[in-house]
Amino acid sequence: MISTLPVSLALVCFIGVVCGMAIATATIDACIAKRSIEVKELAPELQSLRGVCLSFGDLFGFFVSGFLVHLLGPQEALGF
Repeated sequence: MISTLPVSLALVCFIGVVCGMAIATATIDACIAKRSIEVKELAPELQSLRGVCLSFGDLFGFFVSGFLVHLLGPQEALGF
């Protein structure tokens, strides 16, 4: 793996991850808004389901990243 990761490459990786998450979140919100207009009774349930799924996804990501940092070390986990 990578033993030393340049700061500029780490910054580009972080920006890429944040942009990917923002695009996914905007797409999901647009789908929920469209479906909420079509079926008004499901609007609260869809928002709650989105929040629960997002929370579980965040927890899973934190778990995996913590495991990788423990297993590989901080530099290698960031490079991964």
